Amino acid sequence: MLYHAYLSQKTILLNSIISNPNLQTIKTNGYHLPTETQIKAALKQKFPELNINKIQIKNNITATTATIISNDFNVYRGSVTLNYFLDKSVLNQINLNQQYVPNQTWMQQRGYNGLWISKHPATDLEKNLTNVFFKSC
Repeated sequence: MLYHAYLSQKTILLNSIISNPNLQTIKTNGYHLPTETQIKAALKQKFPELNINKIQIKNNITATTATIISNDFNVYRGSVTLNYFLDKSVLNQINLNQQYVPNQTWMQQRGYNGLWISKHPATDLEKNLTNVFFKSC
């Protein structure tokens, strides 16, 4: 029995690997809560020695915290509460963390012909009002 105990791995406390539980910012691509995959990716980036296949995230994921525990008690033990901020900006689109004020470039990049969105082409009056608006920007 002593032979078995000598060769078996010693379990590691999760908080010995995750010494600083602040993950900084997690990008959520527009969602208000991060997914387990997004949290694990942030963990792996910050703590490369952590085996993310041997941990699980409790079902209490919030907009600022999540708690991880071991899913293999032969490898890890204990729990750690992680802290983070969310970046809800949508990839290749509008940054939802900032207030957006449309300008001429923004409107042209998105294919708007005028300020009025309609199935019908803009009238001359609408075009003139749009041009006045853009000149004032």
